[in-house]
Amino acid sequence: MHWLLESFGYLAPAAPALIVLWALARIYIYFYEKERYWGWDHAVVDAHKRAHKKINTDNLKFPKDFLWGVATAAHQVEGGCTNNNWSRFESFTKPDGKPAVHNRDTAARACEHWERYPEDIQLMSNIGLNSYRFSVEWSKVVPRRGVVDKAALDHYKDVLDKLDQKGIVPMVTLHHFTNPIWFEDLGGWEKLENVDDFLFFVKTVFAEFGPRVKYWCTFNEPEGYAACGWILGVHPPGKRTAHTLVGVVMTHILDAHVRSYKLMKSMPGGANTEIGWCKSYFQYEPNNPLNPVEVIASWRTEWLMNGSLLEFFRSGNYNLHVLPFNIPFLQLANYYNPDGPRSFDFVGLNYYSHNVSGFGHPWEWHQDGIISLINKDGLMTDMHYSVYPEGFYHAIKDMASLKKPVVVTENGIADANDTRRHLFLRRYLYAMSKAISEGIDVRGYFHWTLMDNFEWAEGYDSRFGLFETNFETQERTMRDSCKYYMKVIQLWKEGKYRLEGPVGADKAHALESNGNGHAAETNGKLHSN
Repeated sequence: MHWLLESFGYLAPAAPALIVLWALARIYIYFYEKERYWGWDHAVVDAHKRAHKKINTDNLKFPKDFLWGVATAAHQVEGGCTNNNWSRFESFTKPDGKPAVHNRDTAARACEHWERYPEDIQLMSNIGLNSYRFSVEWSKVVPRRGVVDKAALDHYKDVLDKLDQKGIVPMVTLHHFTNPIWFEDLGGWEKLENVDDFLFFVKTVFAEFGPRVKYWCTFNEPEGYAACGWILGVHPPGKRTAHTLVGVVMTHILDAHVRSYKLMKSMPGGANTEIGWCKSYFQYEPNNPLNPVEVIASWRTEWLMNGSLLEFFRSGNYNLHVLPFNIPFLQLANYYNPDGPRSFDFVGLNYYSHNVSGFGHPWEWHQDGIISLINKDGLMTDMHYSVYPEGFYHAIKDMASLKKPVVVTENGIADANDTRRHLFLRRYLYAMSKAISEGIDVRGYFHWTLMDNFEWAEGYDSRFGLFETNFETQERTMRDSCKYYMKVIQLWKEGKYRLEGPVGADKAHALESNGNGHAAETNGKLHSN
């Protein structure tokens, strides 16, 4: 003890301050964790010693014009996509000898949605959906540079006809991870001059369908497309650690988005359309908010994957830098477009889970050697994402900071045995309803996805469908969890889950407050409060 006093005795005068700092840190962690993880399965006591019941996931309210849908992507469901970058990538072998796609699966047949779309649209109608988000396959519409395939346009015209007959509103995505091979051979998104080729496709599709389609998405998850293709190498073109090219690709895509928005708005029917983009939102959080290494690692990746893109649509500045702060010579991208903040009418949110950085934990997945998924509650999906509805709630609020309506364009769970999807839906729909009750303007929810499909590098192993797909017979079988989604939509149609009146910040809270916004989660019969 004597040596300890001699060694650290000089800190004695600072002891009161250190104690205060320690106490403040503990208070910070208490509130940080309380907001980060809600008390789903047990009663909680808040900071004011007030007891609250378990969360009531039946306490739901949604706007009267809400869009209830499912989302798909052409390459994942249509089949016959033999002329795009993914059809080429599916035959690749990675440097470590492993196939680019798990089990060497290919999307050659996928779900045969190209032929079976009338049956699939009937399934949507049976569920009670009023909207469907799907993508138009660029390589089918423009199979060769400057050449339009009218038969492909006629196909999508018939898809729109069938949706209209069932009262299902379409939302069309123009770019969902795939490019024609001829576009790739020209250098793809690494070349600015190739943006004109994408605009040709946009103009072709919008000229054909513009007046018929109210909702359009230009790009699906541009940041994910760039990161997976040029850093992780798990998507085409399969390049790893090509960080500089990520910045190049992103600036070209942002340029294409702004120009596409202007182009569509200038065309006949454009003034009556709602045009947005879809953002994949995985939060990057430190496991220990007092660990500076974990904080810096999370902060850095959060900016690269989320903050930089939101800033572009907020101010027109897109600065992609390696460190959590901006050093000019370490920038991966420095792009400014004053029209960025004026280039969207809504923001699409694709949300699944979050990433947590930490050390000394079993890592199910990692990125850049430090970001790992650490599950707090033991509930994991088949793709090793944690079920994290709290993050969904916060992501909705973050996206709403752009001051435009939010549409949840993707949200779902890989759950082949359908043992967690019901609980997933209950909690995520509750989290969305909570955000709406607090004044956030959320216009729709598109579940990912209608049926099991080709899940990119995961092949056919990850099963996200409300319907199970037998890929030998192409039979679709409704999963039990789908019945819950149907029931929520039905009760909303009946008015029990309907929020009347205006939507947005000046709307009064529709859900009863109990001090922390939470009530009891019930797993019995669905009912409305």
